[in-house]
Amino acid sequence: MKRRPPTALLAAGNVTASSVLRSASVRESLGPVKAASLRVASRVVNLLRAGHAVEDFEEINECKVILAVAPRERTGALLEELRGSGMKLKNKYIVICGDGALPDPAGMRVARVREAAGFEGRWYVMDGNREAAADLRRILGPGVRLTILEGDATPLWDAAQALLERGLIAVSAAADDCLRRLSIAPAHTDELVERAFDCAVRAWMRGKRRVALPPLDDMDAQMKALRAVNPELAEWFAAVMAGPEAFLGAPSGSDTQ
Repeated sequence: MKRRPPTALLAAGNVTASSVLRSASVRESLGPVKAASLRVASRVVNLLRAGHAVEDFEEINECKVILAVAPRERTGALLEELRGSGMKLKNKYIVICGDGALPDPAGMRVARVREAAGFEGRWYVMDGNREAAADLRRILGPGVRLTILEGDATPLWDAAQALLERGLIAVSAAADDCLRRLSIAPAHTDELVERAFDCAVRAWMRGKRRVALPPLDDMDAQMKALRAVNPELAEWFAAVMAGPEAFLGAPSGSDTQ
C-alpha cells in the first residue's frame, strides 16, 4: 500500500492554543514543521512532541496538506510566504487552524478549520475550499464530526456561536447584576443562574420552537426597579424581553387567532 504523505505545519503563533493541534490523530500525521527559524521550529516540535523541524520548503513541497497556525493579523502574511516559496501550490490544500476572517486565497486552495465550542476535539467546522474535506477528515481521525460550511453558511454559524457564547454570558451577567443588589449569598446566586439555564435548556430540548415562554408578571414594576439602579440594564432588559415573543411567536396552544 502506498504510504500517504505526511501533513506539514507552518507555525507563526501559539501552537499549544490550537484545538486542532491538540488532536492526537493530527499530531501523528505531522511531518515537516516550519517556523520563523529552525530553532523556533524545533521548539514547536518539542512542544507538540510530533513532526520534525525543517528550515525551508523543500520537504513541505512533498506534502498535500499544509496546516497553518498564526494570529489573525499574520494569516495573510503566511499565505504570501507560501506564494513566494517556489512550491507547486495547485495540488496542495492550505488549512488555516483557528478563527479570524478567511483571507483571499488568490488562486490557492485555502480552507479553515475550527473547533465547535465545548466539544474538545470531537466536532470541527470547515469553510473555504470544500475539496479539502476528505483529507481533513483523514487527518482528524475516526469518530470526529466535521461540518462543512458553504457560502453564506459561515456567518450564520458565527452568529449562532455569538448568541450561545456572548449572548448567554450577557444574560447571566444581567441577572447577576440584579441579584447581587439583594442580600443573597454569591454561591446561592450562582446556583440560581445555573439551575435556570439547566431548566431552560431542558425545556428547549423538549419543545424547540414550540416551547411555551413563562409569562412576564408586572413588567412595569420590574422596569421601574431596574431604571432606579441601572438605566442601561433596564433598556437592555426591555429589548431582550420583547424579543422572544416576536421571534418565537405565540406559544403552542395559545388562544390567538
